[in-house]
Amino acid sequence: MIKKPYSKQDAERLLPLMIAIGHELDERSTVIAQLEARLSSLPSAHDPQGKEAAGIVSELSAHRRELRYTESELSRLGCSIDADQPLRIVCPANIGVWAYDLTSGRAHSETKPNKRRS
Repeated sequence: MIKKPYSKQDAERLLPLMIAIGHELDERSTVIAQLEARLSSLPSAHDPQGKEAAGIVSELSAHRRELRYTESELSRLGCSIDADQPLRIVCPANIGVWAYDLTSGRAHSETKPNKRRS
């Protein structure tokens, strides 16, 4: 895991990777929410043997595992998902933190430290 703060130049080099990781986090979170909704809407009488539910549970498991792997990629880079704004990735920077907002696609540095989810 990278512990030292990123310089502005190094943080800018990370941007394409942060964009890719951000898209993956967003896409997997969306799919997980959709699968959870499908699973909760299944009437038990509709699928007495549980085949449809088992398939959904299997898909959920795979997406959750990949989501955890993606979050661990961030951690290895010394970055994390912002605890207060889950659609934002933060990395330590020489001046405070460097943040990538998944909603706006904007990357910027901040001089104040932020709370981060581990």
